[in-house]
Amino acid sequence: MRDLDLLEQYLLRLRQEFLQASHRALIGGFEDIALREARGYALQAELCDRIRGSLKELTDDPAQFIKVYLS
Repeated sequence: MRDLDLLEQYLLRLRQEFLQASHRALIGGFEDIALREARGYALQAELCDRIRGSLKELTDDPAQFIKVYLS
């Protein structure tokens, strides 16, 4: 389980980096390219959150995780 805990911590930091990058893109201005870039970073941050949530489900109930995600 330690490996999954480390992966969760990594995803948390990666999410934070994506959110900071999104913020930096918006600070640069609200041009179309900056908005698209910020949205892309935000979507990547959201994906990190979804993966972290799935990892929690996996550690809580592996059978349910398999039923929901792998069937």
